[in-house]
Amino acid sequence: MNNGYNHAPPPYPIAAFPIEIAEVIYEVMNKVKAPDALIATSFLATMSVACQGLIDVKLPIGQVCPVSLNILIKGESGERKSATDRIVGDPIYAHDEASVSQYERDIVQFKADSQAFQHEMTPIQG
Repeated sequence: MNNGYNHAPPPYPIAAFPIEIAEVIYEVMNKVKAPDALIATSFLATMSVACQGLIDVKLPIGQVCPVSLNILIKGESGERKSATDRIVGDPIYAHDEASVSQYERDIVQFKADSQAFQHEMTPIQG
């Protein structure tokens, strides 16, 4: 991507991540061949999504809200943005798919239980 600089941007501070995450970032960098900042930012976004239901923050105005990041990644076509997000976000996507499947099974069970309950209640209600 032409970033307006005549030189390469400085390396992204991947060492600032916990070592376990930094190691995975380096693995993804080797596999995807995308810019380090793109991959690290994808990890930040995915970690933020994973934590939103676990951590709340209190803003200076007193409002409490889930921890979150608003991230915009700009890159040229072919810079491996989608490939990176698919790899890094796969656990989130898999969890979402499993949750939807479980929800669909739960709805079927609920409807069956509700119908059985209504059938049992009919003689009692007269």
